[in-house]
Amino acid sequence: RYFIIKSLNHQNLSKSVERGVWATPAVNEDILNEAFQTSERVVLVFSVNMSGHFQGYAEMTSRPGRRKDNLWNDANDGSSPWGGVFSVDWLKLHDLPFQETSHLKNPLDDNKPVKISKDCQVLCLLCSHVIVILFFLGTSSRSWGVSLCFDR
Repeated sequence: RYFIIKSLNHQNLSKSVERGVWATPAVNEDILNEAFQTSERVVLVFSVNMSGHFQGYAEMTSRPGRRKDNLWNDANDGSSPWGGVFSVDWLKLHDLPFQETSHLKNPLDDNKPVKISKDCQVLCLLCSHVIVILFFLGTSSRSWGVSLCFDR
């Protein structure tokens, strides 16, 4: 199963790549836990809010756990809206402009364009496969730089 994951900023995405972890808002934990327990593979397609791009995708390698991580704490009091941290294995990092996916409508989200998906929206299999193909075609000239560009 494939999900769209929205990141608040590029810094959070970079932290995820460096540490191989992610944390989703607590309200999405049950969705990802269920998918992880019942699916052979769970892949997360990331997009930074207001970037106009998908930045890459990663496979979940553990379910959200009890461990909290302060990497993404936003509040001054140390509280966090994030759920437990889980492991991810980054498979592709590359800026894929939304205009290259404008033809993709997700039937699992009222046929809305995939580019306007909300955080943790499940993707239909066809949309998932087309997005992966577009990432591997690498039609965009923008990339994350040598240290962050990799395929697997």
